[in-house]
Amino acid sequence: MSSGRHLELRLYRLKPGQDWKPARAGLLFLFAQGGAGEYVSGVTTQPLGSGDVLVFQAGDSGKVRAAPDAEFLFSAFSVCFDQFFPLLMAEEIALLQPLLDTFKTARVYPAADPATAGAQQLIREVSSRFDLEHRSQLLRIAGALLSEVFQGMRPQLSRYKRADMKVTRLFEQLSVQQIMNLSVAELANRLHCSQRHLNRLFNQHFGLSVGALRMEMRLLKVISLLRNPELKIIHVARQCGFNHLGLFNACFKRRFGMRPGQWRQNLAPNQRAGRMMGAGVPGCRLRGVGLCPWLHAKRAQFESRGSKVRPSDRPTVLQSVVSS
Repeated sequence: MSSGRHLELRLYRLKPGQDWKPARAGLLFLFAQGGAGEYVSGVTTQPLGSGDVLVFQAGDSGKVRAAPDAEFLFSAFSVCFDQFFPLLMAEEIALLQPLLDTFKTARVYPAADPATAGAQQLIREVSSRFDLEHRSQLLRIAGALLSEVFQGMRPQLSRYKRADMKVTRLFEQLSVQQIMNLSVAELANRLHCSQRHLNRLFNQHFGLSVGALRMEMRLLKVISLLRNPELKIIHVARQCGFNHLGLFNACFKRRFGMRPGQWRQNLAPNQRAGRMMGAGVPGCRLRGVGLCPWLHAKRAQFESRGSKVRPSDRPTVLQSVVSS
């Protein structure tokens, strides 16, 4: 997309026969508003008329094309993988990847469908300013369109429920700092189970081993701290549990594809202040289950300034946290 950013609604007008392809990967939502067009992917062509909604995985070979004899007017926005986490319950996270896989083949919601008409109405009401309200409205629309697909996946969800309830009871006893800093043996001892059983539960719930989960949490905390240009990289490494700078650089590059210094240099100036930890980090599985180190550090800082927080306001380890 021309803006190169997710969760920004843009209006497009294609001339007859003109092609359009999103410039950024993600799940793309297109709302046809006038004229005629089609979605073309390989030998497959799906017609698009006014009022239709198209959802597909951007970044593949697919493209949108105006009809040979008519313009095509549409608005569109994209959502990246980890922006869906605030919409999900903890037990639904395991189904997110299968859900996204269903859109590898583009899906057209016809204009005559009541759900499609409702989504088109919501699009017309989206704020014109690219602010928090704008992004929240787009997430609401994305959630509404995806809810039908989630309903169809409920039988699969029920298979996870029993294990998930047990994991929830176990993890409610732990803080983020304990998960990040205690050894596997110490965690298993606190939860009264074997190390093998503990790793199996972690894999069932997060798709990660205890060690891999801890590494993910440390690296996401690194992302948060790197946004402060006054912190030296070696100090960031030590604050996140890395005592060897070479190992730190290797782990960071393996996860994010570049060295910490390069990541900091590539960070846009308007992102350095106030952006949430882990934003734009594909595959982040921690925010939706309340295991965000940045969130807990933020809460601790808030409390240290003397602000009163009621017990009911304190997030448990497994609560879904929109603000993170």
